[in-house]
Amino acid sequence: HPAAPRPDLRADVIGDGAVPSTGYTTDKTILAPRVSLRESELVIAPDGRVDIPVHNGIGALYRLTDKLFRARSRSDACDAALDAIRDALGCERASILLFDDSGFMRFIAWRGLSDGYRRAVDGHSPWDKDTKDPLPICIESIDGADLDDALKATIKAEGIGALAFVPLFAKGDLIGKFMTYCDAPRAFADADIRLAVTIARQLGFSLERMRAGEALLEAQAQLVSELAATEQLHKVSTQLIQVKEAEALHEKILD
Repeated sequence: HPAAPRPDLRADVIGDGAVPSTGYTTDKTILAPRVSLRESELVIAPDGRVDIPVHNGIGALYRLTDKLFRARSRSDACDAALDAIRDALGCERASILLFDDSGFMRFIAWRGLSDGYRRAVDGHSPWDKDTKDPLPICIESIDGADLDDALKATIKAEGIGALAFVPLFAKGDLIGKFMTYCDAPRAFADADIRLAVTIARQLGFSLERMRAGEALLEAQAQLVSELAATEQLHKVSTQLIQVKEAEALHEKILD
């Protein structure tokens, strides 16, 4: 019998927003890099399933999508994104920051960052809340970066040699940033940035979905409370109509 055709293991990832990178445009539909996997990188299970290695960008995106689907909290979603950036880029340190109500960036999740470092850079951002379509910023060597001296000293003291800022969006609006840190200077390839942007998009969508779900639950709780109050008012009004003596009426109102 002729051998069954081997599955096409290549994958395209299609984004739905502006894709930033060094020299990227802000096209609304851009393909992430197509990744072809070598046979030596694959593990074929007895049932024919293909296991993609951990340190592979497409594999990291598959796992991220699965974890976000199962996420039940913002913490779950952030942990999934931090795992994905570690697996995709091989960076053990990363963080997620969101704008608070006053417009300052605040850490909500992180890996491998000291308390002192987070306090020192809390609120720092290359963009403000109203920035439109910001692009990722890659600093491939902290030593050669055009940064404030105090900020540069803080970053170097944390043992960071390179880092990247990736914007987070929800419904087209900037809501925060995703950061990855490397111990030594590093050149971020276009494929690296595209992967980071895709992870950030997935996270932004998940956070917005959770925010919308929480808002719905709050609205439902408020509606239930208002209906209960309305029913109680109707009940009291019915009773008051039947009370004729002033003293009894006063007691009903107090009840």
